Amino acid sequence: MNEDIVYSDIKFRQSSSGKQNHKPEGNGESGTIKQEAIIKTEETVKKKIDLRQSETFAKNGVLILCFLLLILAIVVSILYIQEKRRNDDCLMQTKTLENNFSILFQKCSQLSDGFCNHSNATQCSLNPWGTSIFSGWTTYFGNSTYFFSNEQLNWENSKNACLLMTSHLAVINSKEEQIFLKNSSSIKNKPLWIGFTDQKEEGKWCWVDDPACNTPNVTFWGEKQPDNHNNDENCATENYNNKSWMTWNDDNCQKNYNWICEKSVIPIFL
Repeated sequence: MNEDIVYSDIKFRQSSSGKQNHKPEGNGESGTIKQEAIIKTEETVKKKIDLRQSETFAKNGVLILCFLLLILAIVVSILYIQEKRRNDDCLMQTKTLENNFSILFQKCSQLSDGFCNHSNATQCSLNPWGTSIFSGWTTYFGNSTYFFSNEQLNWENSKNACLLMTSHLAVINSKEEQIFLKNSSSIKNKPLWIGFTDQKEEGKWCWVDDPACNTPNVTFWGEKQPDNHNNDENCATENYNNKSWMTWNDDNCQKNYNWICEKSVIPIFL
């Protein structure tokens, strides 16, 4: 009887012990589940926070971009207004210049009436050089002015006289210019020195503004000229001939004749 009691006590105690050992195992699994739930909750909260931050950054970026675009629009508007004002000022200045030019043109036309016998699109011939207030200058072709001397000098001194007037002996480059000078020479009806010579090399005629003779010569020699009479005719003269415009003659450079000077001027179309 006593042995059964002891045995049952032992058995009971083992059973109780087993129950006690099993209980802690159940508490461990529950703790693990709770930890996993906490971690998942934290991850969910973190994702929501990250999502909110991303949305906030996106909104801020849009706001900043809109602000920059607004500033750009303001700057462009200011520049446009400034440029428009400049254009308006330029238009006003252009109109002012046009009005001033018109006034100047009218004054030039009035002055030309006092200086010229006649004028057309590109030419203004002044009063005869003997009576002109310009003391012998006559304009032609709009970019050259000519001086017909009242004195007589040899060719070299005539050339120097032109240089003193910041000009040169006449250089004839076209048929129209030749006809003009030929007709003008009728005022004196005697030879006039022009800037054509072959003093450096016989037969090689050069203009005074081209001593190297690089410019092709347009010549208007009279009949059977140049003939180098007596082997001492090395300078050219312009002569009047009412029957021909081929009127050049070679002559002795030491003879005294009137001369023609020429210089370029700024053309004014009247």
